[in-house]
Amino acid sequence: MLTGGIRRRAVAQQVIDSGVAVAGVATALAIDPTLPGQWLDGHDAPTDPPRTRLRNKTLAAAALQSVTSRQLARLGRGKPPTTPYSPTVALLLERLVRARRRRDYVKWHTAA
Repeated sequence: MLTGGIRRRAVAQQVIDSGVAVAGVATALAIDPTLPGQWLDGHDAPTDPPRTRLRNKTLAAAALQSVTSRQLARLGRGKPPTTPYSPTVALLLERLVRARRRRDYVKWHTAA
């Protein structure tokens, strides 16, 4: 399996033609869930990830991953995709949720 940055049909096809069994397209799928159908119909509809103003590459990548995670979670719950948050806001929300979960876990663990 090869994954990471595949957002165009031609690139995915090139990966498969090279002998790789699976081309991972989770980020592209999170941005546009209709993408596989479009690609099967022969359309090379590229997807562009949301833009971030973060200059730090590590933080920018984490912010884009947060957007992708939120989108995939929405799709997993049967909800339509949406991008109501900027990548920076999505990252901050994810950090807050993780901090709350960690606090809840510590409380549970010390009570047990």
